[in-house]
Amino acid sequence: MLNCNVCRYEDFLTPWYQEWAVRLGLPVVSADAEAAGLIVHRKHWEWCAIAQALHERGMLGPGRTGCGFAVGQEPLASAFACLGTRVLATDQASEGSAEVWLQTGQHANGLDNVYVPTLISRTEFDAHVSFRPVDMRDLQLPWPEAFDFIWSSCAVEHLGNPEAGWQFILSSMELVKPGGVAVHTIEFNVASDTETLTSGETVIYRRQDIEDLDLRLRSIACGLSQCEFFAGDDWHDIDFDYPPYFQNDRPHVKLLIHGHVATSFLLIIRKGTKGEGVSFRDAPAGVEAGTKPAKVAGQHIELIRRWSENVQLNHHGTPSDYTSHDAACLERWEEAARFIPLGARVLDIGSGHVSQATLQFVRSRGYRYHFLDTDADCVTFSRNRGLELGMDASRFQKRCDYTVNFENAYFDSVFASQRIEIGYDLLPTLRELNRVLERGGNLIMTVSFGWETKPERPYFLGPTEWLSLIADTGFEIAVAQISCGRPEYGQELFICARKESHPTASFRLNPEDFRRSRFKFVPFDAELITVSGATQLSQEHVVAMDPDWRIDIKIPHETSEVLPVMMRHNWSAIVEAEWGRAKVIEDLYSWFSFIQPIRIQRDASQSEIGKLTIRPIGRNISSFSSQGVLCGVLYR
Repeated sequence: MLNCNVCRYEDFLTPWYQEWAVRLGLPVVSADAEAAGLIVHRKHWEWCAIAQALHERGMLGPGRTGCGFAVGQEPLASAFACLGTRVLATDQASEGSAEVWLQTGQHANGLDNVYVPTLISRTEFDAHVSFRPVDMRDLQLPWPEAFDFIWSSCAVEHLGNPEAGWQFILSSMELVKPGGVAVHTIEFNVASDTETLTSGETVIYRRQDIEDLDLRLRSIACGLSQCEFFAGDDWHDIDFDYPPYFQNDRPHVKLLIHGHVATSFLLIIRKGTKGEGVSFRDAPAGVEAGTKPAKVAGQHIELIRRWSENVQLNHHGTPSDYTSHDAACLERWEEAARFIPLGARVLDIGSGHVSQATLQFVRSRGYRYHFLDTDADCVTFSRNRGLELGMDASRFQKRCDYTVNFENAYFDSVFASQRIEIGYDLLPTLRELNRVLERGGNLIMTVSFGWETKPERPYFLGPTEWLSLIADTGFEIAVAQISCGRPEYGQELFICARKESHPTASFRLNPEDFRRSRFKFVPFDAELITVSGATQLSQEHVVAMDPDWRIDIKIPHETSEVLPVMMRHNWSAIVEAEWGRAKVIEDLYSWFSFIQPIRIQRDASQSEIGKLTIRPIGRNISSFSSQGVLCGVLYR
């Protein structure tokens, strides 16, 4: 029996595909047919796989009912009607459809477009098929009828962003009878589980997105069939097509979409059999429309918990300390207000428990304020404070960063205070914030930066790395300044950046190269590390004070990159790090103190070298000394 799986060439040669290809009037794939010029097409696989999945589960035939979404001019409605199934075919109304779908025949505006005369007589077709215009972004539930099954063929990814597609799938399960089935095909990224397309005419889902969808389905008494993510190893699966498609002497099983290798993925969803089922609108608490997929949401909430614990640890958890934190948040808003016009539409990302004083300030500026956070407690707290001031409760929502679910260019400004850096999906989040900002609008954010031993920040990006990422996301940096003395972290980077364009196709740096979990860490006092010269020890680092100090690090076998974790402050030296032929010189002086690794990669032309050495070679004219302060070593 078919389960959830990636489109692979091997399926085109199976008996079930060959049978459905004949039934649907599609070319049968064979070596001879390909030699004669047939291009193997993944769209044909989608239709055959949907039909086979429904057939195997007993969904096709007399007495069965089905509903197809965005059917266009595909043959499935006619083929299912030919088997005696009653079908409601739906598609977007013509005035709401993208021009490209109208021009390429991938849109239907009535039964004449849905009917395939080679598959069924018109009389029989009219007796079994009806048509209704439906917007997949707004199903207008409840409907008067329910169906044994529903389906769609690569329509989910054309709703604007990944979350909109999942919203459709989750809410449409209300249309399925208990024990029924939903079958959809979506765009799937076969080359990355991190980088992908998250906005525009087409989005591409990743493995982690599909796994998270299953968790969300379980909360409404539904579930995916077993998932198989193997993408195939036949040359048809490896030689992907690229624009202009069908002109490159390549199969069209895998294809390049805006720099991402993708193909179709079959989703098969079974609804529970007990009672009348559970509506997505009646999902358990914490599974709200637009929430973060469960697994990643849990990670965000865990980070927020750790952040809160650190605030209590650093400030003893006294009421006066939380008052100090609230005052700092208000001060950040007062700084941001220099760049936000009166009456602007503003999105606040992840400000946590917003104090009434802050909301009063926002209200006094006439801002049309929207609040999003991944933590339900924060949303409830802030919403209640807003209600006390007469603010619109519907504008306080629980949702993840990279699927903020607003229209393109909806906001004049986006404000994010101490939030972006504790997210797990940095690039998708930044791209999404670019999408919802109007051109010329401001992204205003504060981030803590550098390396730290606290567990709540997944990245160790320094100030220059943050500015590089923001610029490559399509923003022009207007202001970048360091603020010191904050209650949470001591210092932070304040950025105001104006949206100038869409994000670049490729970024100068990859945040994954700064993700803590990608490396192993050993502390400064590990046996692998030797510090020569006069030293001063603390619990978190060693200070090399002698002008001729040296640090020797034994490198574990098969290491390709080493990152000595060193403090930057106004007593620091200019240092040289040498690992065989690889050599890096770096000035560690900084007027403000922070910790940031030195990055050095092994020379690929050289065999493994077992030791890395760091030594001072001078000092910045502004530095008081030539110290070296080592906190530990990262390596991979």
